[in-house]
Amino acid sequence: MTRRHNDYTRPLGDYTCPNGCDLHGPSIPKESRQHYSKDATHFSRMIGVEIPGLYDGVCYWMCPDCGERWHRFADGRVYDAVQKEWERDLVYQVREADKGTR
Repeated sequence: MTRRHNDYTRPLGDYTCPNGCDLHGPSIPKESRQHYSKDATHFSRMIGVEIPGLYDGVCYWMCPDCGERWHRFADGRVYDAVQKEWERDLVYQVREADKGTR
């Protein structure tokens, strides 16, 4: 089970997850860098997770290595909805773990 960083948001240019996993992806070809931010040299391996019907875009980020999740937004409607989603997921994980011990 992964730790939840409820009040943890990361800037897009930061290429580590809250647990310190390196999220640098492959190098962006020099001829294509003009289409990205001026400082971008590498793609990111962060997984952007959308919740259909909640927000038209990424609601939170997830690490492909350790499964850690962190908020895209520091507060507001999307933040609150994601918190509820994570709480439901945590309850489900605990229930499933209990089934395995019986």
